[in-house]
Amino acid sequence: MIGGPNGARAAQGLNDRAAGLSHATNYSADAMTVTDRILARHLAPVLRRNVLGCIWASVVAVVLVVAFLFLRSHFNWPRTGWLRVVPLLGGLLPACVILPIGWMMRRSLHRDWRESGGRLCAHCGYNVSALPPAGTCPECGKAYDIERDAAMWARSGLSPVPASDPRSVR
Repeated sequence: MIGGPNGARAAQGLNDRAAGLSHATNYSADAMTVTDRILARHLAPVLRRNVLGCIWASVVAVVLVVAFLFLRSHFNWPRTGWLRVVPLLGGLLPACVILPIGWMMRRSLHRDWRESGGRLCAHCGYNVSALPPAGTCPECGKAYDIERDAAMWARSGLSPVPASDPRSVR
């Protein structure tokens, strides 16, 4: 027996997983960071990875620029030629490279979602339209349920598009 209220919740999670009831929204609040808690309420896991990847790549770019500026002043490097534009290029990297790549990945996932009629695995983006409405994704091995995942996709900004809509195949 696992003690305490958190232990009871963990034991219930173990029972749910043993019964095959694990789902994308079944998270342990203790193991999640604040960012994960915020994004878990609004984004499907496959979209959450996209957003977090863009955020972390942008943070790394900014840290590298700050480190370069510190090293430039510490070693008295001249501020001529390419050494003058490195901070500018590093500052523009997130806006001109990282964020457009993330936007294209998200757009590709949206297109796949529309083409599948809203039947994608929320964890990996695999098209499960030829599979039963609930089951295990053959790509990632995680459980999916189209009806329960519909609310998560709606919170992510995706709503069902009728097949007759010209946006459904783009």
